[in-house]
Amino acid sequence: MADLTSFVDEPMALPLDVRIVARDLKVDLSDFPDSRLLQIQYQAKGRIRAALRWRYSSESSLKIDDPVVSTPIQAPYYTGQIPNDDSYQEGVNKQLIAVKVLSGVFSDQWEIKFTSSTEFSLTGRFSRSQGTGLISSDFTSINKYILIYSDAWEGTFAKNDRFYFTTNNFDPFITYIASLLTAGYAIGYEYTPLGGKPKQLNPLVQYAEQLWDELADPKSGRALGKGVTYIDDSPVAMPYNIDHLGRNITEAPDEDNWGYDGEIGSWEHQYNDSD
Repeated sequence: MADLTSFVDEPMALPLDVRIVARDLKVDLSDFPDSRLLQIQYQAKGRIRAALRWRYSSESSLKIDDPVVSTPIQAPYYTGQIPNDDSYQEGVNKQLIAVKVLSGVFSDQWEIKFTSSTEFSLTGRFSRSQGTGLISSDFTSINKYILIYSDAWEGTFAKNDRFYFTTNNFDPFITYIASLLTAGYAIGYEYTPLGGKPKQLNPLVQYAEQLWDELADPKSGRALGKGVTYIDDSPVAMPYNIDHLGRNITEAPDEDNWGYDGEIGSWEHQYNDSD
């Protein structure tokens, strides 16, 4: 299987990331295959990039120097997905404690599949087949980015046992926002609460928007570790506001639809039904 990483748009969050966030928030995504979640993630990525483009001018400014690798999660071989309830206990008598990754690895979702009680294969969704190994020996992937030490295995394994983990080059906060937004889009931008109440804006989407609004606003005190770009680079920097659509609303011209909150350079849009 050919490596696809050279022409695939690098995702901010992988299906595994989205499922973990969704499960923690009691959101059921069991009807969504990984391919659908990945497609929705790209929609979420586009919106995040638009929202942050004024302060973080390039995609590289949303990334970190050393990739993040998630804790490997054991999953039933017959689903290939993380259970969304407590019916399956992860890691009981079978564990992969940790995986080491090196700089240069693609943001990818990885599957370790046992072909016998001692031998396994490693496959990335985009990196594709990366070789086979034995639990009794240290393993290095074909692309040299993934290392699994023999001491990291615990337990007795069987054919078709599977483990999943992700590697990600984006700042963990960006991955969290992308996971929230993907889960929110998956269950619907608007939803109808129990009890027949009117439709409400999905709280996952709302929370994701709140978080990126804070990242976009230099006065919020929240920022990523590198790559901040300011609109005004003069010696006396003027504060500015960016809304959740990525628009610069520092000096909004229409005072009928925009409200001044009393601080220099700080405007807040007053939404109404006519907008």
